[in-house]
Amino acid sequence: MTKSFRFGSAISLVAVASMIAGCAAPQRHASSASSLGGKADGEVGLATRALAALAANDPTTAIDYAERAVDRTPNDVTLRALLGNAYFVGGRFASAEAAFKDALLINANQPQVILKLALVEIAQGRNAEALQLLDASRGVLDAADYGLALALAGRASDAVATLEVIARANGADSRVRQNLALAYAFRGADRSNSGRRRSGSADPARATPGRHPSGRGRSSPAAAGRRGNSAASSGSASSDRGLCTTSAASDGSSGSASAGPGCL
Repeated sequence: MTKSFRFGSAISLVAVASMIAGCAAPQRHASSASSLGGKADGEVGLATRALAALAANDPTTAIDYAERAVDRTPNDVTLRALLGNAYFVGGRFASAEAAFKDALLINANQPQVILKLALVEIAQGRNAEALQLLDASRGVLDAADYGLALALAGRASDAVATLEVIARANGADSRVRQNLALAYAFRGADRSNSGRRRSGSADPARATPGRHPSGRGRSSPAAAGRRGNSAASSGSASSDRGLCTTSAASDGSSGSASAGPGCL
């Protein structure tokens, strides 16, 4: 996963996505099952079994039934979307993306499928593509779902700003407040990680070159003088030149290092 989604693995993303897009909620499809063509033991029966398997948290069985239903009626957008849901819950994100795109090719006016397509792109680490899709489809997406999807894609501050406006409006429901709470959590995680990166860059060992942060190893003037006298009496080469050569070698550069102005 990319750094924008920090609540753990892609499985955590599926759990959050299920709340905002109904990826595993059979009740959202139950009303459309009767509109499917075929007999009770045909596409509708297979779709019903797939929905039951999703409700039982059995994506493998759901995928099997949904694939068989799509094979029988490949141009049914509801079945394509159901297959995408099953793939998504089963962690098969590339397959879910293909199924959702197929459904949108048949009927582009499907806000929930657009949202789910953005979510599977986020699950695959393609946040830029997801954000482009979300912004292009903002006018047809549910505002509360759009806001939380922004947070999942790495724009937590924008998500909070969007959801706060909705939460203040008359008629705001618990789902809006739930999404806002999650967006706050994402924004807090972003700020916490940014703070750790900033504090980590202030390495005390680099504040005074050649000095350990504890102060150990610092030479007194007298000691430095004794070492200088010793080096002069033995006729050894300049210690500054030796340090330059050693520094170049420690960087992994090949060949001999040319002495800079401080090494002459």
